Amino acid sequence: MSSELAIGPAASGDVAALNIIYNGYIVGSHISFDVEPWTDAKRLEWLESRISNGYPVLVARRAGEVVGSAWAGSWQPKQAYRKSAETTIVLAPEIVGHGVGRTLYTALLDELSTRGFHRAYAIIALPKRGVRRVASGARVPRNRGPRRSWIQTRRVPLNDAARAGIRKLRRCRGSTGAMPRRRRQADALV
Repeated sequence: MSSELAIGPAASGDVAALNIIYNGYIVGSHISFDVEPWTDAKRLEWLESRISNGYPVLVARRAGEVVGSAWAGSWQPKQAYRKSAETTIVLAPEIVGHGVGRTLYTALLDELSTRGFHRAYAIIALPKRGVRRVASGARVPRNRGPRRSWIQTRRVPLNDAARAGIRKLRRCRGSTGAMPRRRRQADALV
């Protein structure tokens, strides 16, 4: 791709372009978990709600055209999850595989970290290669085609203290990387 990529906050003028990309996933695949295309009015209401509730909605532009978007929203309605967010990314089909998704997702995770969020979760429709499974479920709503399962992934932004703790844990495990048995049993209870 030749032109420069610009990432910034979404605005009301981006609603139609967001819907063109997102609605393509609704009618053409099983991955959105929506079954009806969104109207521009519904997308505008959604955008205003995300922004007013403190969640970022970013767009990627190439040559002035919206080619992708990444956003966050509430992970769970319970107060204890207020610093956790569910994340989504959508890309125009012609831009997939050109590094835009990685750049956009990195910008979203950085923005979440800046806003004080501690956890970022993603629900990914299977099959999908290259993602780390945290939890999975086989019973999900049927959208297009056969019933699909899902996986939950997460990225936890690490500060210097957390990185130091990970290094210390690796040293405790020794050269094999195996966790001591007592520690494995304690982790299983968490």
